[in-house]
Amino acid sequence: MKSDVRQIGKYIAMLYRAELIHTNAAMKDLGVSSSEFMFLLNIPMDEGVNLAYLSHALYVDPAHTSKVIQGLVDKGFVKKVKDPYDKRSCNVFLTEEGKKRVPLIRKILSDWVACVTSSLTDGEREMVLDCLRRMVSKIPSK
Repeated sequence: MKSDVRQIGKYIAMLYRAELIHTNAAMKDLGVSSSEFMFLLNIPMDEGVNLAYLSHALYVDPAHTSKVIQGLVDKGFVKKVKDPYDKRSCNVFLTEEGKKRVPLIRKILSDWVACVTSSLTDGEREMVLDCLRRMVSKIPSK
């Protein structure tokens, strides 16, 4: 069992690192890095979300979320607006430039997934996704 655990982590890490390399290269012309694209994809097109939601949804530290979002603000891809109900908080919205990049990012990611799953059947792809979802659901709360 111990070797199985190491193997699962090894292969997940390999896929993750390879995806980072691929996405950084593919998104360079978009001005978006691998640390930024997931934030853009998790901001709804027509409404804002608060930073706490993004941190929770992406399972990242709030300080990291603030840093990445500030970079996206500086690039003109998102805007921050004070929450009218909680002045200590702000909501993040996609700008028109940010909205233009979302479908391009989705295409790059879709092509990547198609590449790494090309040897799998549709049923195997669904099974892998289901297994990964179940594994993520077992992550202990912070």
